[in-house]
Amino acid sequence: MVDSLDIYTGGNNYNLYNDILYGGGVIYDEDLESYPPQLNTGFLKLGIDNNSDQVKKKIINHSKFNKGINISSDAGLFLSTKYYGTLISPRSMVLAMHFPTDYYDNRNNYSLGFWINVDKLNGNGLAFSKVNGAFSFFSNQDLKTIGAKAYQQNNKDNNYIFEVARVDGDYSYIRYNPDNTYIIRFFIYKESGLKVKELEILNPVFLDGINHQIDPYFYYKSQSETLKSNKKGKLAVIIGDSQHQDRELHKVIARRTGLNIISMARGGHSIKYKHQNKNRPNMFWFYEKNLKEAILKIKNVDYYILQLSTNDTNGGGELSVDAIQEVINNYPYYGDDATTINNKIAKFNSLIEVEKENIFGYKQTFAAFIMQFLEINPQARLILASTPISPHKLTGKADADGNGIWQDGWNPLNARTAINPRFESIRNDSKEVSEWFGANWIDLKNGVGLTFDNAINYCLDGTHWKKEIKIRIGKALSEELEKM
Repeated sequence: MVDSLDIYTGGNNYNLYNDILYGGGVIYDEDLESYPPQLNTGFLKLGIDNNSDQVKKKIINHSKFNKGINISSDAGLFLSTKYYGTLISPRSMVLAMHFPTDYYDNRNNYSLGFWINVDKLNGNGLAFSKVNGAFSFFSNQDLKTIGAKAYQQNNKDNNYIFEVARVDGDYSYIRYNPDNTYIIRFFIYKESGLKVKELEILNPVFLDGINHQIDPYFYYKSQSETLKSNKKGKLAVIIGDSQHQDRELHKVIARRTGLNIISMARGGHSIKYKHQNKNRPNMFWFYEKNLKEAILKIKNVDYYILQLSTNDTNGGGELSVDAIQEVINNYPYYGDDATTINNKIAKFNSLIEVEKENIFGYKQTFAAFIMQFLEINPQARLILASTPISPHKLTGKADADGNGIWQDGWNPLNARTAINPRFESIRNDSKEVSEWFGANWIDLKNGVGLTFDNAINYCLDGTHWKKEIKIRIGKALSEELEKM
């Protein structure tokens, strides 16, 4: 696997104390029910103490075992007695560690390890819970014994979750046994009954690659730690369609710039209103009303990146104060009260299809949406972009070399004649909108090396680009960000 930065190949490493806690270049999912639910590049979620207050964390340094994290509470860390069954409350834990799943393809193909200060457990052990709630346990004596294993409940033949690989004085090195798990929850396993006020986890390291052997004493410098970027830790919202849903271009931007990214991607949607039919409801106004509202709830945004939709080819509409105001008059706008919202929805529903298409054209609807961004986050900066071509007229099948196949009667020449004007239209219109707002603009249509002549190398179904094009988009956007 190759990291998005293309720094080197043959496996990557991440020092989790830094990548997790500093969050330099992490990607939030766009789940609307639990935003933000996770950082796909790894996260550390703090649990509660014995008073049901959130535990504290800090970065610590150790002369022998490098850096790490200290979890503490004077009230005592959450104690778990040894029992079987599911976890009632995910917060009834010391902490949870989410592995950086965006950076490896096979979840059985990695290594994880960390040092634990056993002395601070005051005679107690450690318990671990996977996503499904299955528990594994180390007694205090186990933690002092090289080769001791923490087995999953009801499966003690070969399914262990952690092994004690080294012991060095009061410290034990815990090595993970790879499986499909990507989240581990930590608990104190109650044995002595003495209060535990601190849990030290030193040099937690993740390696992707089955041939990587972790040296417990070696300091693995993380990508985010070495990244020199004034964007590190700032927040970007990226809005897109199905081309974005695999997060490939987001990963590139996150790792190159250090931006934390909230991904808001929905397939099949467009900015402008397009009449559909009773079996295919219209999905306009920037990815449906509830997604629009979720985007507008996000505060402290530094950058909006609007590398938009192949569903908006042809662009169109009118960019004028009057046209934008018509959009605002006929559809809910940020800050509208409940009565105004209901009145606008009723007005919108009363319009016939041709009226909706005329009022909610691409340029004016896009502009009205951006105006709401800037009302909420006036400090935010904008990047707009044209859209790389999609050849459309491919079969969806691959030839012997893995390339796309033109449909009967289609070739690069006639596809360019028929389809290119659509993409040129949205190119011009996105540039016009960006100039209206004084935003940065990138010509991705002509800037990623995708043409009708080589389209079969980068597309199978006629619409969706292969990973290479998305990486190129991510690099182009990153380069533009670096100038800002």
